[in-house]
Amino acid sequence: MEPRNNESQLSVPTFTELEGFLSEHNSNVVWLLVATILSCGWIIYLTYYNSRNIGLILTLVLNRLYKHGYIHIGSFSFSVLSGKIMLREIYYITEDMSIRIQDGFIIFRWWKMYSPKQKEHDPKAETRLYITVNDFEFHVYNRSHLYGHLQEVFGLDPTIFPPKKEDEKVRENGRNKAQTKAESTSFKIESQDPSSSWRSLIPVIKVNISTGRLAFGNHYQPQTLCVNFDDAFLTYTTKPPSSHLDQFMHILKGKLENVRVMLVPSPRYVGLQSDEPPRLMGEGFVVMQSNDVDIYYYMDQPGIVPEELGENVEDEASTEDAKLQDLPPCWGLDIVCGKGTDFNYGPWADRQRDCLWKFFFPPDYQIMKISEAAQPGKLRQIQAFELRMNIIANATIDLLFTKNRETNAVHVNVWAGSYLEVKYTDDCV
Repeated sequence: MEPRNNESQLSVPTFTELEGFLSEHNSNVVWLLVATILSCGWIIYLTYYNSRNIGLILTLVLNRLYKHGYIHIGSFSFSVLSGKIMLREIYYITEDMSIRIQDGFIIFRWWKMYSPKQKEHDPKAETRLYITVNDFEFHVYNRSHLYGHLQEVFGLDPTIFPPKKEDEKVRENGRNKAQTKAESTSFKIESQDPSSSWRSLIPVIKVNISTGRLAFGNHYQPQTLCVNFDDAFLTYTTKPPSSHLDQFMHILKGKLENVRVMLVPSPRYVGLQSDEPPRLMGEGFVVMQSNDVDIYYYMDQPGIVPEELGENVEDEASTEDAKLQDLPPCWGLDIVCGKGTDFNYGPWADRQRDCLWKFFFPPDYQIMKISEAAQPGKLRQIQAFELRMNIIANATIDLLFTKNRETNAVHVNVWAGSYLEVKYTDDCV
């Protein structure tokens, strides 16, 4: 019977008993201790667990709404006063590519004065949006839609994507037609009120990346093409197009430090690594390296093809300036390599390039169709891609050959001011 009496004595006290106990033992001190313990617990939760719980909730919501990949956010926090959003462990994974970011933050300067009447597409406008990213990785390892198309062309059983039903094909065709109509009318809608575009609010975006990596390959390829850099300072803006028929020109310019383009052995390669590289530098074979690289990427946003003019036009319309304004939209990339630039190539590197090219751009062995010219009322077409490379410091080129496991090289010195220009057009296909 004694244990039962002990259990009855250890029962939970009632509210009146607790109130009497606090009144007898100086309740102010007790409540102070309780408030202090709860405050410490709340501060610890806000510091270590609140951002992670928000990230978990955002991950569940985004994956419920988005069905074409997996999105993961490790932690998420924001500050309204400073306009800052902080993120950690961001993953975006699909069947073809993945983007991974260790951590970063976004700052939106909402306190900057906004003037809708400011000059449109001004590259020197104020920067309201800053993005900082640490440990950025972009990996392309498949092209499932292209291989699904090859299965349909060759009449193979669909193994990549399930076969589409007739009603799904009709819906997809309807969506494609609606998308083309929306693209053809987007220019007209935006040109009516330039201040309504988000580019008038955010004319310039600055992005800083600390330690970035671009990879192209998978475990079915013996080598993976990697582009590594330590720091990148990028600026995105727009400016007036090269032709009055287009909307505007996208501009992405920046500076990259300690750039390396390498061929690295693919992890968990399913085949046998029998073809050894002629030279190894660190992780793999270095194709190109430079201490600093400046890039300038530009592309015109195509406009609408105007209605054809009649035969009886004035002579002023056929002037040289008018002809230059009617050039097709521009698209190109300018690369400037600084000090410490070296190039390495050879038969082994060309075999790896051919292997990667055949995987990511497999031929369908079909008769190529001639591209139709854009009709009036449709978007103008980009007809060429221009690549320019300028070397402003002394560089070297090594052509490596291997015979009987002995490496020989043809060494070429490249002086400052060397220039390379490549123009890729539709006729080159």
